[in-house]
This record gives sequence, structure tokens and C-alpha cells, in this order.
Amino acid sequence: MNIKKIILTALVCVVSQLAMAQGARISGTLTDQDGPIMMGNVVEIDANNRIVSATQTDFNGNFSMQVKSTKNKLKFSYVGDKDKVVPIGAQTVFKVRLDAANTQLKEVTVKGRRGNSGGLMIEK
Repeated sequence: MNIKKIILTALVCVVSQLAMAQGARISGTLTDQDGPIMMGNVVEIDANNRIVSATQTDFNGNFSMQVKSTKNKLKFSYVGDKDKVVPIGAQTVFKVRLDAANTQLKEVTVKGRRGNSGGLMIEK
């Protein structure tokens, strides 16, 4: 009877460890055309595009995080660059390069008018 209890306890411990180890530790580098991206966003999203976990890159563009499920995707983003979505799968090391977003202004028109300057005389 004691041997059965010990075997059953060991089996429960092994199964619980396997159930808790569904996620994985991933790492990588985020760059763009100018080099490594500091403070770039790395977000784990599920099938419904909900944020599961997130991190930011360091000074050299490196990141490391624990993902909840390898079935989810990673979304990389930074100001001035296009977002990139990559499936996680069995991959543990990512090297991602973001492309520049074309957000240049074509024309800027500046209009000014004279108002009350609080007692200071401003010439036209």
C-alpha cells in the first residue's frame, strides 16, 4: 500500500510540472535600418489579438521574456517603424528587423494672427 502511495504521489508531481511548463523563455534582437532599437516594444498576443505579456528592448536592442504559449504570436513595434507580427512556434531566438513607415508630410501651411500679447508690443 505504501509503494502505491509513493508512486501515485510521484506521478502527480511529474504531471503537474509538465502542465505548468507550457510556456517558454525566448530572447532576441530588434533592429531597423539605423541599427539596434532601444525601448522597442515586444508584445505576446493570442489568437484574439489580446495582449498576454510584454517587454521592451534594452540599449542594444536585446530582449528576453517568458511567453505563456508557443501558439501565440509576437508583435514588434517602435515609433516611426511598421509593426511586425511573427509566430512563436518552436523558435526561441528572434532577430527581427523593422521597416521604416513612410509618414512624410507633403506640405505644411503656417498661418499666424496677432492677438493680445499681455501688454507686450509685438511688431508685425
